[in-house]
Amino acid sequence: MKDLWTKFSRWIIAIIVAIAAAAGAAGGASYQTAIAGKASHIYQLTSVTSLIAGTSVASGTTMIAGSSVAAGSSVAAGTSVTAGTTVKAGTKFIAAPATAITVTNGATITPTGTFQELTAAGTVNVTLTVTSRTTGEILILWNSAAQDIIVADVNIDGTGALTLNQFDTAWYVFNGTKWAQLGTSNN
Repeated sequence: MKDLWTKFSRWIIAIIVAIAAAAGAAGGASYQTAIAGKASHIYQLTSVTSLIAGTSVASGTTMIAGSSVAAGSSVAAGTSVTAGTTVKAGTKFIAAPATAITVTNGATITPTGTFQELTAAGTVNVTLTVTSRTTGEILILWNSAAQDIIVADVNIDGTGALTLNQFDTAWYVFNGTKWAQLGTSNN
């Protein structure tokens, strides 16, 4: 059965490659997959690349605009999916938590991940950095401390200062020059 699946998989991929060539498409994204435990095979596909359910993309791979990732597929850490791409969550989207940052009064927060836990020894006023940020970057701040953390409106588009009490969250997106607040949760 395994040998039959291997032959069938290669046959399907050969047909896809042949159709792409017949359509006269200029090559685009490359597709790599291991077929039934055999060595990896690399095929050149046309400008639109799709990953079907159950497919995975290895760490460090780049997917080009026009690509789509279907439910059940996995995209490993280090993989970049560029503009114009549709990414569909299979069951859940996970923003892995970054190491907690203990902030002090007057500190500048430099997030190390999308979900950034904050702690403080007392009530503090802080600012968010805009250095080395990427347009479209999402940031979730979560105050796990019993003390208030006040995020100044410096580097934030028109929201005013925001007080995060214990377990409160704030969502931001980086617009290229400042953080735009998407929402807050008063927990």
